[in-house]
Amino acid sequence: EEQAARIIQRCVRSWRRKRLFRHIVWEYSHSEEAKPSRLRISLLQGLIRSEKQYLLTLGDIIQFYYAPLYTEKQQSQTEMISAKEHQTLFSNLTVIFKLHQEMYEDLKEEFKHWCLRPLQIGQVFQKFAPFFKLYLTYINCYPESKKTLLNCLQRPKFARFIQQ
Repeated sequence: EEQAARIIQRCVRSWRRKRLFRHIVWEYSHSEEAKPSRLRISLLQGLIRSEKQYLLTLGDIIQFYYAPLYTEKQQSQTEMISAKEHQTLFSNLTVIFKLHQEMYEDLKEEFKHWCLRPLQIGQVFQKFAPFFKLYLTYINCYPESKKTLLNCLQRPKFARFIQQ
């Protein structure tokens, strides 16, 4: 009986310590002192969500437009678009996709360790900042891409493909 009582007391003490610890953590996390941390974490979560959504969108473009048109132009005698048109329409899309995949992974890694060390979101952006110049090609080629797309849409085969 004494041994059973000691085991029960040990369990009760352990439960009380865990409860007290949870209460202390809750109190701190809702304090004014922790507000900057909460804001940084919220910002990081927003960045991760938007990067994920952007990757899903780019992935869809690659899967449903870039890849099928690329494969079709290699296999078909009567291609929907030429290699030059494909390059003009999609430019450096796959490189941009890979860049954002890496950035997304780094942001997720930062979030994993937020309670162990200060967030280093700025360092993630510094790491990838030089590569954002990839967008210059995309932006500079946009008028030509738009013109090429409008020309390609005049072809029934291409227009059907886009509508599917």
